[in-house]
Amino acid sequence: MTSAYPVLSRHGVPFTIYVPTAFPDGVGEAWWLALEAVIACQSRLSLVMDGTERRFDIAGGSENISSMTFFAAGCARFRRPIYRAQSRSLQALFHRLAALSRKAFMDWGDLTQLAADPLVTIGSATVNYPVLSSLKDSAALREMTMGMAVAQAAFRRDVKHFAYPFGDRAAFRRQHVAMAQRPVSRARQRRSRRGRERRASNLHALPRIGWTDDCVRCALCA
Repeated sequence: MTSAYPVLSRHGVPFTIYVPTAFPDGVGEAWWLALEAVIACQSRLSLVMDGTERRFDIAGGSENISSMTFFAAGCARFRRPIYRAQSRSLQALFHRLAALSRKAFMDWGDLTQLAADPLVTIGSATVNYPVLSSLKDSAALREMTMGMAVAQAAFRRDVKHFAYPFGDRAAFRRQHVAMAQRPVSRARQRRSRRGRERRASNLHALPRIGWTDDCVRCALCA
């Protein structure tokens, strides 16, 4: 809203916003922001990995290789709801998640302004942005259908696009693709290059390339 939209608007570039509806409501829990906050205020942290405690010297903030390694390792664990509930290392900050999320994410006013622009397409991204593969099928379906229903009611229009939360191969399964085929016309995921080639014709499993993917760097270097 503050950085990308003015540039895209000025150049007439169409784009899509995928909305996890708990976040504009101000109740979304962006645990990755809490993880970043932990790294920012500590010089050393430890994490149990494969039954072994690893210690990270993270002095120097996000530019430190150890910081990036700890963040990646932490993300792999905190994407699982059970691990987050049992973890003590983030509990001190979890009570601040709502405030962190409200500060970082657009509210309904921002999104309504964007939705009024003909260049902008609104898509759905569940309610709470969970890792779908960590949920029971009934809960995953509820996240997908409720997220779309709330978005359609808020913007008073059909929502025909969906993004799988996080989008990598571990974040969702085939049954979630089948679920997406019913309520949406297109669904985006993040796949390997081989996976993109194999599923290029499946409109419910379109590839999504993250900013940090190796394929992005390869494309830029080619």
